[in-house]
Formats: sequence, structure tokens, C-alpha cells
Amino acid sequence: MKMSEYRKATDLLNSLKLAFIYKNGDGQGVGDISLILDKALVRVAKRSTAPKSIALETFQKVSMLCMTHNMMLNPRQTLVLQQLYDFSCSKGSFGKIDDSKVIQLWESAIVR
Repeated sequence: MKMSEYRKATDLLNSLKLAFIYKNGDGQGVGDISLILDKALVRVAKRSTAPKSIALETFQKVSMLCMTHNMMLNPRQTLVLQQLYDFSCSKGSFGKIDDSKVIQLWESAIVR
């Protein structure tokens, strides 16, 4: 694993946390998203799992929570989520999103 992949994953997760926490405050689902991101950051810090698989898993969980709580995503949240997804699926990634429902739900949030 390249050290820069861990750094990139940490930066993206922190950016996502800032985008959701400071833009939505205590809105519905924000606490759950914050918890997911905190856990993902701990996993990246421990370096026990590939950062791209953590990024993919986090993308899926956050996307599903956004749909569950019917959140309206602002452009910053959309951009950081897209960057997290792109990072997780870039060259050398072990996983891709096969669940078309997650992608469909996430895209519907962007359209709103």
C-alpha cells in the first residue's frame, strides 16, 4: 500500500465530514454520517484495511443514509462524495459498486 493512498483517504473522509457536519448542523441523519466517517477514519489510521475498500464501503453507507433520510445534497457534498467514489474505484481498487440500487438512489439525490 502506498502511504499516499492512506493520506488521500483520510483527506477525503475529513472533507466529507466537514461538508456534512458544517452544512447540515444537527440535521436528520448527520449524527449517523458523522459516526460512519469517524469509524472509517479510525480504520484508515490503523492501516489494517486497504484505503480504497474503506472508501467504497463508506461511500455506500453514506449514500444509503442520505436516501433513508431524504437529504438534499448541496454541490460540495456531491463533489466530495463523487471524489470518494472515484478514489475507491481508481486503478488498483479491489472493489467496484455492483449494487445498482445504491448508485440509482445516490444519483436521484443529486438530481433533486
